Amino acid sequence: MLFMHIYCEKPQKADELEWWFCHGYYQLESTLPTFFMTSFFKTLSNHPGPNLVGYSLINTLISVNESSHTFNSCIDTGAHAVFLSRLKEVHESTISSHLKDAYLGEIEEYGPPSPIVLKQSSPIVAEEVLNIEWDSYHLFQQDNYFGLRFSPDEKNHYNFILKPQYERLDLISNEQSQFGGMAYLSYPRMALSGTANGVKISGRAWLDHQFGDFSWLQRGENKEPLAWIWAGINLDDSTDVVFIQHLDARTGQSLHRRVWIRYDSGRIQDNLEVEIETVREWESPHTHIHYPIEFRLRVPEVDMVLDLKPLADAQEIPIFGFQRAIWEGAGVASGILKGDPVRGNARIELNGFGFIFDSKEYINSFVETIDKHLEDFLPKKIDKKWLVENIAEENWLHEPEGITEVISKPAWDFLSRSGKHWRPLCSMLLLESAGVPSAPYAKMISAFTELNHSGSLIIDDIEDDSLIRRGAESLHLKYGIDVAINLGNSLYFLPYLLLKDHPHLTENQRLEIYKLIIQVWTRAHLGQGLDIYWSKNLSKQNLDKWLRDSLDKKLLQMYAFKTGASVEAVAEMACILSGGSVEKRRVFATLGRVFGVAFQIIDDVNNFSQSPGWTKTCGEDITAGKPTYVIVTTLKMLSREERKTFLEIFCSPDLRREKEYLEKSIVMVRNSGALEVCRKEAEEMIDREWKNFKRYAFHCDSKIMLRMLISSLLYYSHDV
Repeated sequence: MLFMHIYCEKPQKADELEWWFCHGYYQLESTLPTFFMTSFFKTLSNHPGPNLVGYSLINTLISVNESSHTFNSCIDTGAHAVFLSRLKEVHESTISSHLKDAYLGEIEEYGPPSPIVLKQSSPIVAEEVLNIEWDSYHLFQQDNYFGLRFSPDEKNHYNFILKPQYERLDLISNEQSQFGGMAYLSYPRMALSGTANGVKISGRAWLDHQFGDFSWLQRGENKEPLAWIWAGINLDDSTDVVFIQHLDARTGQSLHRRVWIRYDSGRIQDNLEVEIETVREWESPHTHIHYPIEFRLRVPEVDMVLDLKPLADAQEIPIFGFQRAIWEGAGVASGILKGDPVRGNARIELNGFGFIFDSKEYINSFVETIDKHLEDFLPKKIDKKWLVENIAEENWLHEPEGITEVISKPAWDFLSRSGKHWRPLCSMLLLESAGVPSAPYAKMISAFTELNHSGSLIIDDIEDDSLIRRGAESLHLKYGIDVAINLGNSLYFLPYLLLKDHPHLTENQRLEIYKLIIQVWTRAHLGQGLDIYWSKNLSKQNLDKWLRDSLDKKLLQMYAFKTGASVEAVAEMACILSGGSVEKRRVFATLGRVFGVAFQIIDDVNNFSQSPGWTKTCGEDITAGKPTYVIVTTLKMLSREERKTFLEIFCSPDLRREKEYLEKSIVMVRNSGALEVCRKEAEEMIDREWKNFKRYAFHCDSKIMLRMLISSLLYYSHDV
């Protein structure tokens, strides 16, 4: 039967999830096509009692003629409540706890992150015949056609008539495999007519209706998230192809692949062996999710090889939930089928690629991109071209080999170690939380944050006589003190080259950033000077005097200079680039400064870490005779006799270097409770400032990721 009431074959049990998906294209005779997609979702809560119902809608347009991509994503209050209910029940093993806490904390207070819209109205959904109305969206079924009306904005209005070209396909309704808990009904080829903004158009469309349980989205007792790659292909020879591959969202392992082919004759082939090869990936500049967006499909049994390519890379759509966004885009297909060349239109859907299972892995996923930015600026091998373009004309004769040996080689030795590059990531998320895309500034941000920080660590290791940095020999021991000092200082200044001629900066912005950087390095060196002063002049007499004179508060101020100033500066930089108010700039700067201080406190805590991932020498601050916030807190919490013993060791250069006494003092710190107290204090610092910050930040995915990043960094137990 060509047309059937949409609900007539549905079971009595209420479906947990249901959606109506329509895509296609329309065009005038003299124009290139505009591709569209609408997808309307109905979701039920899974708690006992009356079912709570939520609705959401996404739509998208991509104009080949104008090379533009627009989208809308909205939910109703019911969907907000349903998702909150489901998200709270997500098993702790399936999603990063830091993401869960950050996501729930933000959306409970502010609703879905922008640009997702929370509508106060809810749709009208018929119970017996397909008829869905929600503001300007209307999908309905008549005796011999479907109607679709929608208005993505106030200027554009679409009224389509969709007529199926052949009977409906019932793809998996009767199956009960691990991915068969959802019925799949499809009209892959429909003639489209109607109007676009009052002008008559024609085209082609595709309509799917799916309903059932969550077996496409999760599996197992812990409901591990699934991802999928779906493609709907209309070939010009009237062959239609549906492809689906389910993946383990965490590992990317393929769990299930299937292809359906319907030929012009009406014959349908199924249960064919199908292979899929990812040809190219793309990183979203908004969510930083990596999507595989170009594919090659092979079905050897019918001699089919199809290459699928998107019309544009940027066809991501934000959606509500832990997966954060999907890639849903129009594309083209070309290749061979049964030996004959074929071409056609393709719709590619990539679902479940935005989950974050481990916040450390999330940070690590940026390392390669950040390293590319760094290498683009500071290549691993310097040549004359780089020197002329970045440093100076060749007045006599450049020596790139020598510069490589004393700058690039040791710099990349250091950069390639186990540091996690969280500072550039934090800076980019701060910028995006201020409402500014980070992509145009990514290289400058990466260079300033990572090279400057690396330079400070190299110098710091010389001053502290550190043996190990990031799991390997400190640079001054490996290359010599002269090379290390010169390199450390060079890494302070090299990033200025990017600021000087940056194409996206106004002269006023450039001047403000110059001022910030000067302020940062002045504060950083004063802070480092205080750190040296307290270590260099450590004695029981001086320490007693310092403790009576509020050393704990002075240490926090020193941390604000030494560690907090750099994060404070990039937070202020975000406001400079976004044109933020004076108050917004103050709030952003305060969060950056406090986070830097909190992170330094956690670094002090981790100095006594027993984790195998800690790549510094355990108790190094004691060995160096460095009063830290943790050590000062320890002295407050020890008994009188313990305090006396600890001071004897700590203030004696000989005793604190002996293994027996060093280990004894480390145990005293751990047993005092100071580590727990300091960690809690650092967390409370962040919580207080975040309450101010989130009122000024742009409520978007990047703000949630920033909250997750800050939270997770406070729990690191190794060198970052």
